[in-house]
Amino acid sequence: MSRDIVLLTVDSWRYDTTDLVPNVSSRLSGPSDLICAGAATNWVFPAVLSGTYYPNAYDGSGGLRSDLVSLPQLLSEAGYSTGGFVACNPYVSKWNNHFDEFWNADLSV
Repeated sequence: MSRDIVLLTVDSWRYDTTDLVPNVSSRLSGPSDLICAGAATNWVFPAVLSGTYYPNAYDGSGGLRSDLVSLPQLLSEAGYSTGGFVACNPYVSKWNNHFDEFWNADLSV
């Protein structure tokens, strides 16, 4: 029997707001505990979803490299159902084919 896995990411979440979420503030003492792979969403998600540093994740046109293996793909191959649910972020949409189900809020608004 497999366990559920939930990966929750929050774009632009400042370290000094962790007291707003239960059980997070007690685990983080300050900015030195926070590490980020880059300063922009497009730089961070290759590290979060594939363990790949962003300059190595993209092809010449700015799309994801076709040989990039992602965590959602590996989990899907292991029998998990994967889903990505995004609150209107165009930079994350390039990951849609890596999930079984993917939804990004209407970007035309």
